[in-house]
Amino acid sequence: MNNSQIAETFENIAGLLEMKGEKVFTIRAYQRAARTIERLPMELGDMLREEQDLKALPGIGKAISEKIGEMVDTNSLHYYDRLKAEFPDGIMEVMQIPGLGPKTVRRLWLELGVTDIHGLQAAIDDGRLESLPRLGKKTAANIARQLKFKRSQNKRMPIARAQPICDRLIAALREKCPDIRQIVRGGSLRRYEETIGDIDLVCTADDPAHVLDALVSLPNVADVLGHGDTKASVYLHDNIQIDLRVVQERHFGALLQYFSGNLQHNILLRDRANQLNLSLNEYGITDKETGVIEEFADEQTLY
Repeated sequence: MNNSQIAETFENIAGLLEMKGEKVFTIRAYQRAARTIERLPMELGDMLREEQDLKALPGIGKAISEKIGEMVDTNSLHYYDRLKAEFPDGIMEVMQIPGLGPKTVRRLWLELGVTDIHGLQAAIDDGRLESLPRLGKKTAANIARQLKFKRSQNKRMPIARAQPICDRLIAALREKCPDIRQIVRGGSLRRYEETIGDIDLVCTADDPAHVLDALVSLPNVADVLGHGDTKASVYLHDNIQIDLRVVQERHFGALLQYFSGNLQHNILLRDRANQLNLSLNEYGITDKETGVIEEFADEQTLY
């Protein structure tokens, strides 16, 4: 398991523990660990192979360090599997819907019998969701919109339709943000696959916040899924998700490669880096002996 998968597992554990009513400090411990892992410039598997002490990382204690080791070694976590078994099979999928926190999911389960997204859709359709005390019509409508979006994520768009949507989006951002230096498409659209799941954009600009604010305020945006310091995700009225990352010039090449190569290609690149005693991620290439990170302003130099 890579860092992203391990961090996601800890976030899911935190959510399930909150549904169980566990103590807040236990829940927060897993959330802190997930945040630490998301920010690491080096893969945890590489750190363990170098016999680095994970407990030196912020928010990583003995118990969580051992769980990381288990996930790296076995690609699974027995504790997580046991925890999931305490809940209905489809409850995790319900919890992944934006706007549905663990406490609300627990209420839907216990009070409405909602255990999967099909049950959630039924509760929306027959009005039980909006009649749930302390929920209301506005929240129910937002949940319905998010569920519709989640289902649309499983549908891929032909590239012939996605390409002009992307072109119009880039043109709109450049018009609003003249300080954009580079903005290019990544992912399946850049690989010219026949169908596109979502549109990934990688950008450099003098004022990242301005670019991200511009994206979320575009008139074609139906919903804002995330809006941070360096990235934002939106869902367009065109029924496709846009993920935009704004990075410093020196990180552009590594990030573009990271979001352009398919899974198998990226695995092969990381394996090649390991053979050279290097670690590769979206920030650049790290020398495992010295810890020095080489950064790349363009993709060609990285290769």
